[in-house]
Amino acid sequence: MNLQASLYSPGTPSFTKPRNRFRHVILAKVEPSEKSVEITRKLNQEHISVLIKESLLLLSKFV
Repeated sequence: MNLQASLYSPGTPSFTKPRNRFRHVILAKVEPSEKSVEITRKLNQEHISVLIKESLLLLSKFV
């Protein structure tokens, strides 16, 4: 085994510049459509309904 082979192992970068960890992201501000607002509202109502049912079920166990 020569010196070069003993210092280098596959998968180990040799003196490479570290990658930049920050990525530039461009966000566009867009007003939500009426349909997306309506879908969000409906999902929120369903979620609240499920939470209320679960809360009532838990409370009934303590009564």
